[in-house]
Amino acid sequence: MKEKNLIIPYDTIKEWQKILNLVVHITKVKAALIMHLNSDDYLEVFLRSENKSNPYTVGNKNYCPDSGLYCENVIKNQKMLLVPNATKSELWKNNPDIELNMISYLGLPIRSANGAPFGTICLLDDKENQFSPDFIQLMEKMRDLIENSLVIEEKFWNQQYLTSKSFLRRVLDNIPTAIGLGIFAPNYRLIYVNDYFTKMFGYVLKDINVLAHLFTSTNSLYDAKNNLYAWNELVKTAKHQRGISTEPAEFKIKCKNGQIKYILVTTVVLEDMLLTSLIDITKMKYSEKKLRISERRHRLLADNISDIIWTLNIENNKLTYISPSINKCTGYTPDEYLKLPLEKMFTPDSFSQIKSYLLDVHNCVKSNLPINTYRSELQGIRKDGSKGWAEITINGIYNKENKLIELVGITRDITSRKQMEKKIFHLATHDPLTNLPNVRLITNHLQKSIQKTNCTKGLLIAAIFIDLNGFKKINDTYGHAIGELVLRHSADKIKQCLSANDMASRIGGDEFLIVAANLTAKSDAAELAKKIITNLTRPFCLQKKYISVGASLGISFYPHDSKNMEELIKMADKAMYYVKKTHCSDYNFFSNC
Repeated sequence: MKEKNLIIPYDTIKEWQKILNLVVHITKVKAALIMHLNSDDYLEVFLRSENKSNPYTVGNKNYCPDSGLYCENVIKNQKMLLVPNATKSELWKNNPDIELNMISYLGLPIRSANGAPFGTICLLDDKENQFSPDFIQLMEKMRDLIENSLVIEEKFWNQQYLTSKSFLRRVLDNIPTAIGLGIFAPNYRLIYVNDYFTKMFGYVLKDINVLAHLFTSTNSLYDAKNNLYAWNELVKTAKHQRGISTEPAEFKIKCKNGQIKYILVTTVVLEDMLLTSLIDITKMKYSEKKLRISERRHRLLADNISDIIWTLNIENNKLTYISPSINKCTGYTPDEYLKLPLEKMFTPDSFSQIKSYLLDVHNCVKSNLPINTYRSELQGIRKDGSKGWAEITINGIYNKENKLIELVGITRDITSRKQMEKKIFHLATHDPLTNLPNVRLITNHLQKSIQKTNCTKGLLIAAIFIDLNGFKKINDTYGHAIGELVLRHSADKIKQCLSANDMASRIGGDEFLIVAANLTAKSDAAELAKKIITNLTRPFCLQKKYISVGASLGISFYPHDSKNMEELIKMADKAMYYVKKTHCSDYNFFSNC
């Protein structure tokens, strides 16, 4: 069973692109790809990571079966494939990826909502790579995010979008404006026209495959050429300013009954769809009615799109209009939100940014200068007190004398994207077993602590290396499941001893590292070590088994023992092994070794 031709929205593709770029940044490989198996059995590069070292190009295709690609194997078997070094196996001798020097590979299958193969998400590198379990787990989570997107889009198309009984269909069919809805490929093919479209022109959907055919339907070859050129320019503008309606354009069109009508046309790109409205201005003076029609049409779009459109009076900094979509985003009705002062709409930090921008606007007005477009990600406050992230774009509205009279803004809810980015960052910087920071995060914390200490005289930083005593015996006696519980328990006991300036990390196995900053004397580290040892060595019960572990601690100090971050950690490690070897105490300073 193959995947049907599913239209994937532009915003979804942008999110997938961010996933690929993030995965390459974390794993440091040469390339990350999303491959798609199309209906013609071609396996093509659907998306590529944007790093310069990636040798692949979007749109490259290989015919399946027998392409020799790693990804064909993943799609065929529908399971993960890990190839540390393809040059060591005859299986990959005909693989086109080898020609690009991509000798190592990690790939997972992507399935559509109905279970059909969609393609793969994969990593490729030009050197041998075993791909750690953490990388595999990260790729699995990224694959799950992509498959969830496909499920959402499948539901959107199958259940909600312009079905014959849908509420949206009934609304559009009763709008006194002709509406045409087309998809980008092929050639902006029409998938829907409303009842008023048929009433206005006499055409039904099967009469016109693409809107361009309507604009070339005239009594004059000259008019047909002009119409087609103007229509193509209108579409080009709409694609350039996604989500923003084009300025109205006038066309002369021949109806099915031969009547010629003058039509005012506007179009807007919403997701991967082209929404076009056509207004009959034959019996009205275009010069007198243009502003009223444009305002009515724009308000119609503003009231029905998910983004929030608003206008603001620059004299009193108060909103004059807010679209109904504000209710879904914040819980406020439009009337309630219009009465809110700006400081109640945003968190203090975000309000400070808006306040600074409005001050710049007022300065531009005083100097009779145009304002710059403002774009930023700000945090707003909902009616229930919760917080959400929004992407805000602000421009100016000018009168005929080119004087700024109002600000117009578009607000897009990006809370889900921010939450996903936060989850991905946590996965990349924390140990999955204990949820402690990993080596990457604690070394970064140590580096920042060193920079801060260099600016303050008399303060010390302690690197404390911890190894659990007797852990191997516990693991061998009770099994790995109990062993993992012991590690989690030990991690919790260590965290209980730390202050706000300290950070603990699991280095690997039963070894932990603590960075304790802002110490005034070595005795501070000694007290912390004693506290950790007392906490760790206290017997505890796990699954009706009383367990006791010991701990050996080694401590080194910055800047006394070393000013080099890596040497400082090695010295703490050496001091810990000295404790294990001599059994002289539970902890020891490196300087005493």
